[in-house]
Amino acid sequence: RHNIHTPSWLQGIAMLRLLINLDRAVDRLAHMEAQLTKCGVAWERVPAFDCREFEDGFVDDTYANSSRVRQDPGSIGSFMTHRACWRRLVDSDYKHALILEDDLLFGEDSVRFVQSADWLPVTHEKCLVHLETFGRVTVIEDEPVTSPGNHTGHMMHRLHHGSAAYIIHRDTAENALAASSDLNNVPDEFLFMPPPHNVFSKLPVLQVVPAPFVQEDIFERMGGAAAAHR
Repeated sequence: RHNIHTPSWLQGIAMLRLLINLDRAVDRLAHMEAQLTKCGVAWERVPAFDCREFEDGFVDDTYANSSRVRQDPGSIGSFMTHRACWRRLVDSDYKHALILEDDLLFGEDSVRFVQSADWLPVTHEKCLVHLETFGRVTVIEDEPVTSPGNHTGHMMHRLHHGSAAYIIHRDTAENALAASSDLNNVPDEFLFMPPPHNVFSKLPVLQVVPAPFVQEDIFERMGGAAAAHR
């Protein structure tokens, strides 16, 4: 754990911040710790489920109990880890959680999205908030529902992949847990498929533009140091 004590009176505006990290990925942990330290916030490491350590027969049993197309064991482990994050939020006193994977680059002004979710309007506070770019075209509502700083938040109308940076409300997390007993799943497809295709929530999904986070391999695919991707 990497916790800074947060007074109870701050918990209404602060968030639970969870960093997903494999035990063997020590370099990635150091990379993320350096970026989060600059933000000056409390955060907590969530050990990722490692598909290399699954018991014999676990994946086959997961497939046998699922009607979905088979996912690779790594996706199953990732989905299980995100479920563990949702459970931590539901069991906490916090209203929101920021969930991060350990291969992220922090963009300009990303600190506001690490510090709190108080920029979300009450009408949309239970919406899932997608904070990263996957470097692909998606479809969003033209008019934003919120404008935090130099960013805007738009309702998404098509799936935007990536589950490495998002904000989730505790009630939404509880609904996600109830609807996700099938572990043969992919976190971003489960979370960010807009309604009516979303299986656990009829709430809109919000995309922050420009995205304040990007995964390192996606950034490289997009051209690296291009100014448009700051």
